[in-house]
Amino acid sequence: MKLDSDIFKRYTDIMKHTPTGCSAFLNPEPWKPVNKNGLDFEFYRSSWRRAKWDEPCGSILMKSAGMGGMISCHPGVLQKDGTYNNARAYTIKELLLLTGLPDNYRIPAFALNNDELIRDVIGECVCPGIEYKIMQNIPRK
Repeated sequence: MKLDSDIFKRYTDIMKHTPTGCSAFLNPEPWKPVNKNGLDFEFYRSSWRRAKWDEPCGSILMKSAGMGGMISCHPGVLQKDGTYNNARAYTIKELLLLTGLPDNYRIPAFALNNDELIRDVIGECVCPGIEYKIMQNIPRK
């Protein structure tokens, strides 16, 4: 889904005013997310949330391209002007690294030009690192 530039700018401004580890729903007015009618969004309070730098990543969900997703925003760093940088959702490269895949992981050629497909597959995956730990702990005969 493509957002028009005014809505995208509004969403970016909201996240610029959202501290690391916090939800934009806790922001002061006018930096709270509202729907097109000016009413509060009816989403989980874990949406519109920046991740924390010092905690493991939460679940990576499908449709991770939006800033209103479940803890799908970059943690950001406080700037001198009081806003936070990187007011955006995680990139595909960041999502791949968060799953535990190596930095040199190559996306299959058939999916290279389909960001939505890549994000959906990442959002449905069992992280390799978790899978490895599970396999190590299965009793052997």
